[in-house]
Amino acid sequence: MLLHHLPRLLLFLSTISSHVLLLTLADPVVDLAAPTMGFMSWERFRCTIDCNDDPTHCISEQLYQSMADALVLHGYAAAGYTQVSIDDCWTDHQRFQGRLQADPTRFPHGIAALADYLHAAGLTLGIYGDAGIQTCGHYPGSQGYEDIDARTFAEWGVDYIKLDGCHIDDDATTTSSHEQGNKYRQRYVAFGAAMAKVSHIRNMTFSCSWPAYIGDNETDKPFDVMYHQAGCNTWRNFKDIDNHWESLSEIILHWADYWHELQNIPTGSFNDADMLIVGDDHYGTMLPRPQAQLQMGFWAMIASPLLIGGDVRTIPEEYRKILVNQHIIAVNQDVSRKQAYCVVGCKGTTNTDDDAFEELRTTSALKQVWSKTLQGGHSQALGFFNLQEDDDATIQYIYQLEGVVAQCVDLWSDDPNKDLCAQGKGATTQQWDIHLLTKDDNHYSLQIQALEMEPTSHRMLRIDYYCDNSNQQLTFGGGQVSE
Repeated sequence: MLLHHLPRLLLFLSTISSHVLLLTLADPVVDLAAPTMGFMSWERFRCTIDCNDDPTHCISEQLYQSMADALVLHGYAAAGYTQVSIDDCWTDHQRFQGRLQADPTRFPHGIAALADYLHAAGLTLGIYGDAGIQTCGHYPGSQGYEDIDARTFAEWGVDYIKLDGCHIDDDATTTSSHEQGNKYRQRYVAFGAAMAKVSHIRNMTFSCSWPAYIGDNETDKPFDVMYHQAGCNTWRNFKDIDNHWESLSEIILHWADYWHELQNIPTGSFNDADMLIVGDDHYGTMLPRPQAQLQMGFWAMIASPLLIGGDVRTIPEEYRKILVNQHIIAVNQDVSRKQAYCVVGCKGTTNTDDDAFEELRTTSALKQVWSKTLQGGHSQALGFFNLQEDDDATIQYIYQLEGVVAQCVDLWSDDPNKDLCAQGKGATTQQWDIHLLTKDDNHYSLQIQALEMEPTSHRMLRIDYYCDNSNQQLTFGGGQVSE
């Protein structure tokens, strides 16, 4: 009886084995140690392809070489911005012998030569593709060409692939959100498997736009599948960003509504809130400096990739300083690979009044505090955000400690080494009021006030701790909040 069924049993086990092998091979081929940092061309240069009319701003090898030169010249590369990412509209409109090819007029030496140019400067190359039949700009997509496109990118020396999600199965054929979700899963898993097949040629970071195309509800998004089956290192979660406050604040409030769900992703993967809009955009507009600084601080707290969307050749010095602030970058690049959690003002946090029942918020507020553990627990970053457009705000946070404070530093200060805690005793400045609170049971808290924050601005504080007497790593408590 058993022998009679042995062929079927072997077939069944073989099928299981092949699926397990596929999932293993489709895990990310790169173990990403920190969010990607660099330049991405879409926000500023979009699909500008007329190099006769606008030779210094059109999508061309000259543009990306000049961006690479500027990253090095202006200190961005030294600060960690080492990737140059091509976005849409770089290809010819037709494949050649089944392979993607760069537009021969705008990229006369090809993508491999551009990769060599960047690598010689100590930089990496990112490239754009699409999981559908066409890209968003109606250039050839990778649907049905996953294997050959992944091999092409690997052979060219590409380091990072952004795979967009336009025109999958022509989109119009989709009849339900469930069917749409399955189509995205199939296409991104197929491309991830193709990348795994060519990992012996080159390991490439995989940035997926998948979750941004399947709705706003982060609760329903299959982050484990994206990481373990499609091999995505990072993914876009929400709408494209635009260079104005309404767009930026909408993204931040989305994170505030779903901060808990957005933390439940595999270690080594990163949510992508879209490009940094520090600098000019396609229409020549610029965020006010406080808003640009607020974006940089928030992106650092949530461990989003830091991809500059402005023209790095011409970004004004006051904005460049925002981008290269090493204290803020260190929060983003922390070895823990963790995101901040919201402690004030977000959906699901306690109300900021003194209600005895501490009811949970059902919507996110415009005054928020976010907290992020750094360096394995030896430091804590606190971000205070005033998203109100018209009103100043003083936001208070009472943070419970379980150790001895070494120092508190303002990460945006011109004097970042100044200790605002006076070794735990507290201090008052124009921007901060910090005091140590002691309870009878020897529990200590810091009462922290970010004073008179202007509309659409933020503050960042880092609290550093000493180890305890047994030299063990400290753990930190939560907080009690009031405003």
